[in-house]
Amino acid sequence: MDFFEGAFLGNGALGAIGCFRFFLVVFFAFTSISLGQQDQAGDLRKFTGRPAKLVWIQDAGETACPLSERPTMKLVGIGTEDGKGEREIISEIGWYRKPIITADGTRVVFGIGPHGPMVSDTHVVGVVNWDGSGKRELLRGVYFEDVFTDPQTGIEWIYGQVLENGETRRCR
Repeated sequence: MDFFEGAFLGNGALGAIGCFRFFLVVFFAFTSISLGQQDQAGDLRKFTGRPAKLVWIQDAGETACPLSERPTMKLVGIGTEDGKGEREIISEIGWYRKPIITADGTRVVFGIGPHGPMVSDTHVVGVVNWDGSGKRELLRGVYFEDVFTDPQTGIEWIYGQVLENGETRRCR
């Protein structure tokens, strides 16, 4: 698996350097895509050299909220092969955080709840199909961190943080 498969299809476990590189790739991709060009999906395909999907949170509030500090977000995505261009995956406004596409590209796993280190019952891990259908809650009281698909078994692991006996602990 190369960088684009792991980063763009959300195969998780990128590490700090990988996340920084991924941020740069996405930043430059969206900078070039959002400069008034008409064929966003075609530009993304040209940029990656292969079929790709991207998903992100988009603020729908009156003021900028880049860290999802308020529940004013939508889940938005673009795929290079479906001909739909940029579209809302979840149009319902919410407190969405860190959407990641599953390795098979069929679903998006995301966090719901305030940004920050304190885990509480308000934190939820959700999932939705790429086409926006089937939105559901997977876990409550878990601060979502990552998704990893074991290449040998195909099992998808969700990584997060839980509050246990007053302490925050990582779990999968």
